[in-house]
Order: sequence, then C-alpha cells, then structure tokens
Amino acid sequence: MMIGILLFFIFNVDLKHCWANDSTVNNEKIKTVFRHLGYNWTELDISQPNHERDLPFYHKSGFDIYGKLDKTPFAFTFNQETMEIISFSIENQTSETVVNNFDSAISQAEKYFKTFWNNIDFSDYKLIWHVSPSDCGTEKKWRFKWKRCINGYVSSDGINMDLSADGKIAFCSNYDTYSLWSTCVKKSVEEASKIACEYAENDIIKKKKGSYQLEVIDNANKYITISPELMDVDLSRPVAVHPNYIFSNSLKNLLYKFLNNELVLSDGTKDLRLAWIINLKVIPHNVDSDDIQYMQIYIDTETGKILGGKI
Repeated sequence: MMIGILLFFIFNVDLKHCWANDSTVNNEKIKTVFRHLGYNWTELDISQPNHERDLPFYHKSGFDIYGKLDKTPFAFTFNQETMEIISFSIENQTSETVVNNFDSAISQAEKYFKTFWNNIDFSDYKLIWHVSPSDCGTEKKWRFKWKRCINGYVSSDGINMDLSADGKIAFCSNYDTYSLWSTCVKKSVEEASKIACEYAENDIIKKKKGSYQLEVIDNANKYITISPELMDVDLSRPVAVHPNYIFSNSLKNLLYKFLNNELVLSDGTKDLRLAWIINLKVIPHNVDSDDIQYMQIYIDTETGKILGGKI
C-alpha cells in the first residue's frame, strides 16, 4: 500500500515537471491569451525561469511564469496538471480614460472571464460583490468577485478580477475547478453547531491552560467569517468547501497533507463537500479581549463529520 502511494507520488511529480518545463507550450499559450485580450506588441519577453509551487489550500500545484510585454511586467500561474490558467496579472499604464458606468465595466469583465476560461459555463457563476474605482481608495480599480453555484449551492472558491479604471484587465484568479461530491443535507445547522461545539470544547479548549468560554457566532449574521474566500458568501445556507482536515491527525489525513492534497482518497476528499460553516469564538476568562480566538469548523451536511476549517 505504502509503496503504491510513493510510486504514485513520484510519477505525479515527474508529470508535473514535464508540463512546467515545456517552454514551447507555455510560450504559445501565453501568446494566444494576449492575442485574445486584444494586445499588440513589439517585444514579448517570457524567458524568465518558471517558479513551481504548491497551492495546498486549493488542492493543486502550480507554476509561475513572469515576463514583460513591451517592458510591462506580467505574471501567469498555471495548473501543472492541466495547463489551465489559475491567475494572471499585468501592470497597466495610467490612463486619463475612466469607465464610470457599471454596465460597461461588468460587460468588459465578463469578456475577460470568457477569454481566460472559455471551457467553463459562465451561467454557473454568480456576481456576489463588486467595487467601483471611486470606492477603491488610491488604487482606483473595478473589482469583481464571482462564486460558482452548484445545484443551487455556492462554492467557497470562485473567480476574482480587477480592472484598471479605464477597463483594462489588471488581475484575475480562478481556483474553482472541482466537482461537488454530494448535495445531500441530513444535518441541520443546529446539529452542526452542536457537533462543532462539542469538538471545540473537548479537543481544543480542554488542552488550553486557564478557563475559557465558547460562543457560537450566529450563522444568521451571514457574512461573518475569518476566511477571506468566504467574505461575501451567505453562511446561513450550506456552502461547497474543500475539506482540509486540519483538526485530524489520523494516518490517512497525515498522508493526505503530506502529498499536498494531490491524492484522491476513497471518500472523495479531493472534491468539494457540502458543509455547514460554523464560526466559533473562544473567550478566555479574566484576560484582555485581544486574546479572543476565532475558529471556523466545517461540518458535512450529509454525515455530520468534521471536514476541517480554519483556526
């Protein structure tokens, strides 16, 4: 069993390096993207070395390519396995032109969306948040955030995009590429809260020194979360999340973490699971309020199992 896992891991790493080091494929991919974005150039420098890195939270590995388009710096991050674009950024020159109309800005953003990810169905994504240049401080950008809806449920992942004030692409990222394992809801949010509290009290608080009080942050406060990717997600309903098993030390989950979440386990842990996201507050008695600890626990809506969270 262990030999098989190690062989899988070694083969998987070699496969990734094959993708990442194929400069011809990388260069043509980048040129195609720039053409679709409407760029014309005299000089395209993409000779800088690739930088490979793991993206464990998103269950994948990526590699970065840096370059210059007529001396303007840009960066791509690709999925090592599929060559899909994970993120893109480019430094835009300042312009006197400003797109003040939301309809024009969102129309342009949707065109960029389809340019970068023409293999996904845009109708599956819901715009849940945006900021106009006038509300974006000194950066003066349009900012958009879409979340994928799967069978009516919102995913914790999604697509982020920044446009410069004149409507040109400045940044975009998409980490949402996995399927939802199940949409069965057998556990209520009240049951999920009870499971999360029992775990926190028995496995976290009891190991601390001193006296503590546990408080549940009501999920009716829809957008209260310690996770940036859930900042604008309605937590009064279940959410499709990536299990990360940060609270578990079983052999299976230690292996899962060791392999950077690349191994598909028998219970579908590489896929999204539907979960209640329970936000908790650990309040120490007789201690300054600055020492309050926040944590988030994912409870599987079907099984009631703890899928992970954030602490």
